[in-house]
Amino acid sequence: MRKLLAVILATVLLGLSACGGGESMGVRHPQLGAEISRGADGSGVLPEYAEVTEDMAAAALYAVSDSFALDKDEMLDTGMWLRQLVFGESKAYILRVELEKYSLMASTPYGIAPDGTMQSLRGQAAILAQGGTAVVGGIGANRINGADSAPIGAVVKNGTTLYNVKGNDGSVYFGLYEDGGAFACSYEEYGTIYRNKVTELVSAPHLIVKDGVAVPVAGSVYQTPVCYTGAGFSADRQTVCFVYAENIEMATLSSLLITSGCSVGVCFDYGEALGMLCGDGVFGNRASVGPALFAVRK
Repeated sequence: MRKLLAVILATVLLGLSACGGGESMGVRHPQLGAEISRGADGSGVLPEYAEVTEDMAAAALYAVSDSFALDKDEMLDTGMWLRQLVFGESKAYILRVELEKYSLMASTPYGIAPDGTMQSLRGQAAILAQGGTAVVGGIGANRINGADSAPIGAVVKNGTTLYNVKGNDGSVYFGLYEDGGAFACSYEEYGTIYRNKVTELVSAPHLIVKDGVAVPVAGSVYQTPVCYTGAGFSADRQTVCFVYAENIEMATLSSLLITSGCSVGVCFDYGEALGMLCGDGVFGNRASVGPALFAVRK
């Protein structure tokens, strides 16, 4: 009898604990764990980052290839440049924007007005344009879950959650802080520093650059040459780079971000269902994509 009562009591306590965690979730932010919602206020001090020196950038470029075809950065508009790299059987496209002239906007194609459903990068950009938002570039940040055609990851747009974590733990977050600068952080940092001051956010699986140094990521899958998307920003958080590359390893993605002057960088995703929008052109896949991050004209 005592054993039965103990089991019943434990079950009731577990249920109450679960309910308490759910009720503590805020409606304006991703559901990133009850311990974050109940704990720090998310209004901490922003960290400072080390700048990427010319020597660090040169070493990162040499790590990509000691023999490559490098076209000079093409200035597409004021405060926006495109670099194209070809090395061996690989190629990369790097779009760099200054946040003095442009801003970041998170997006998702799945059932969220005004973004419509199951849109490509170009399709999402066209729908945003209907609302008066001029998109100058964008990048696929996460894939679609093939089982239910829902986006994978988290999206915050204009300070409001559009889509919560699904399919990955969103262990890294990348986007725009309320001061207009770019940010990237871990799950724990989001709760203590950023949570209440983020305006735009998409989740990513891995932080791969910090203080201009590559952060190793374990796993043989990341050593297999595939398509990757990533993004990073300068130490002053005022310059953002989008990278789309084909037939590379994740370590190469880190080097591409560093050689572009990124003190901090993330890997968004890998695989064929990815791409990057640059003006009217699309590099990579033109099919429907999951959550995306756009550069928009202020």
